[in-house]
Amino acid sequence: YQRRVRGQLLQSALVRPSFQLPSIREPVQMTSAYSSVLPSYGSKRDVGKALLQTLGHPSDAVRDRKAPTDWNAALNMHVRLSDKDKNKAETQRDASNRLIKELDQKTKSKQSEINRRLQDRITTVAYWKQRLNTEHAAICQEITNLTMSKQKTQQALASTELPTEVSTNCLKNRENREAIDLVQDLVDDELINELNMLSEVQKLLSTRINDSDMRLRALNDCKTALEYDI
Repeated sequence: YQRRVRGQLLQSALVRPSFQLPSIREPVQMTSAYSSVLPSYGSKRDVGKALLQTLGHPSDAVRDRKAPTDWNAALNMHVRLSDKDKNKAETQRDASNRLIKELDQKTKSKQSEINRRLQDRITTVAYWKQRLNTEHAAICQEITNLTMSKQKTQQALASTELPTEVSTNCLKNRENREAIDLVQDLVDDELINELNMLSEVQKLLSTRINDSDMRLRALNDCKTALEYDI
């Protein structure tokens, strides 16, 4: 009976290639799928009992095996999925590269346009600043010249006071004559004409002085505005 059992065990081991009988002389070290089911035994009787228990419940020791066609189908499916993911990644990478190039080109174009506008603005500001400085200098010079002209006009107006006083005194003295000496001759006419002329000159000089004051105020206002802009 023991010989028949051993023969069946050997025949089962030959049919199941994934199971290998351990050595009887050494302690049993299970490293296959049966290691979780069969413990380590040191004697022939223990090994035989373990094998009988294992063969009594083969579904617990040996998992369901798949056919090579199933494995190939699964492999092909994984390969197709990998290729699909790879193609998507390449498409996304190409799109990202194109977007980067477009953004870089747009950025360079915008930067060039901004630099050109800034340079034009700098040139314009420098030109108008130079013009303002020139006008400021011209206004300062005009203020100086007008001030000097006003002073000369005031001096000329002051110089007309003495001739006016002399002519007036002469007429008064001639008015004090009596009898036949009180005549209106050519001297009286000349004195009267001189007083009229001096009066017209004084009016003209006073008008020029007033105009100079108004123009000086306007020039000072322009100078202040230019200094504010500069």
